[in-house]
Amino acid sequence: MQITLEADYALRMMLELASCREGDCLRATELGNMLHVPQRFALKILEKLRQHGLVHSQRGKYGGFMLGKSKSDITVLEIVQAIDGMPAISRCVTNPAECNRNATGYCAMHRLFKGIQNQVVDSLSAATLSSLLEPCVGEK
Repeated sequence: MQITLEADYALRMMLELASCREGDCLRATELGNMLHVPQRFALKILEKLRQHGLVHSQRGKYGGFMLGKSKSDITVLEIVQAIDGMPAISRCVTNPAECNRNATGYCAMHRLFKGIQNQVVDSLSAATLSSLLEPCVGEK
């Protein structure tokens, strides 16, 4: 499983928006320039995030994008899902029809991958924008 470049950019954009004061907006061009993302690609990503309710857009001279809900309520999993869909360690975990053993408990690989999948989903669900913005212990 690998998070796509698009999802990586989305995560970084969301962190930038989460770093702003509540109610402040950032334009797609600002986000793109800060993160070295082409404007059209930034707009495409922001539109996907908007469709999932993770950002709001505001038109006008002082418009731009802002978080769609509290940074403590937005998880990394939500952001990744908005861009890439559900992350999967193996296709048999998310689609039993892809499993040559029909995703039964008799398949040792399916059990292993399912356990890893659950750990990945749990970790991504536990990480919120707020938690990512907290300084790490021991970091200078």
